[in-house]
Amino acid sequence: MNNLKDNDAVFKETSPWLVFQTFKNKKWLSNAIRLALTFLPKCILPAGLGLIAMSVWLMAFFILMSRLSQINEMTEVLVTLISTMAALLIAGVTYLWSIALWLSRLTAVSRAVLSLPENSWDDVIDSNILVAHMKDALVQVKQRKAFMAKYYLLITLYMLAPLVCLSICSAVVVAPTFVRIPGLVLPPWFEIMAMIGFVASGTFIFVLSMISLVVSSSCKPEIQKSVYKTIGLSVSCFLPCLVLSLISLIFLTITTEPLTPFLMTQPAVLNTQTAIILICNFLWQGVVSVFIFPFMVIPFSELLRGRFE
Repeated sequence: MNNLKDNDAVFKETSPWLVFQTFKNKKWLSNAIRLALTFLPKCILPAGLGLIAMSVWLMAFFILMSRLSQINEMTEVLVTLISTMAALLIAGVTYLWSIALWLSRLTAVSRAVLSLPENSWDDVIDSNILVAHMKDALVQVKQRKAFMAKYYLLITLYMLAPLVCLSICSAVVVAPTFVRIPGLVLPPWFEIMAMIGFVASGTFIFVLSMISLVVSSSCKPEIQKSVYKTIGLSVSCFLPCLVLSLISLIFLTITTEPLTPFLMTQPAVLNTQTAIILICNFLWQGVVSVFIFPFMVIPFSELLRGRFE
């Protein structure tokens, strides 16, 4: 098996756009699907933790909104608030655990892709070879967890501004669906600007996140240089990564948001019916993510193959 070492990456001069021709290859697509399925059992735990976290958060918020309108005594109010905060804390910790595991699994997917010779995708790869590369990639990523923790922390700091923009815009776009504030009517232009900011910042974060996954999977364990290389790639390969990101986001939306049209028809309040639909939506997302997430990493790994030292 051709194990990828930390210093094996060689800078590639060819155009990143050429990789889109590879994606048309049926054998490449077959191998990509089979590699994603190979990682599927390893993705069940992070997907399950994410499902639990989102469901707990939703139910805590739903109970809080329902109870506050029915109780009159201060003691009951305090008990409800404390219970809700405890549930939200548990949900937050569980969600962060899910994210950490997802980063580990998806980084391993990228490392497994890059450990395969570039020309090996022209033929159907034996299942035993895929399993061997998966196991080796998981071991290698586990050995790099200290580097990855520092690397992702620094990358997150660089993404702080778009993350804040995304949070504010998402609050403006999504919040009216669940919470109605009497007398508050946002002007149409404000909602349009918030939607544009939501899409722009979200797309930028997605592009940089996918590049970060690939770079962190096999770059030299030098944090500052690795971060600079990631930012450099986000500039030099931004357009092909943007196109691939838009395709991926459309594919992700279609496969993970089947109940969104039903949610859009619900009243702007978090009632029982809306909560049930949301939990079903979370459940569906958890089920399909165990294949969709690993599969989406593979094209980005091919696009960035050999473009960082």
